[in-house]
Amino acid sequence: MCTSFIFRHFDFFSCGNQLVFATTVSEC
Repeated sequence: MCTSFIFRHFDFFSCGNQLVFATTVSEC
């Protein structure tokens, strides 16, 4: 379970197997 809250800031985080590009709120 990976959840990332990013506001006005982009960050790269690996979720499970893939690389997810989050700009606001991403959860998988």
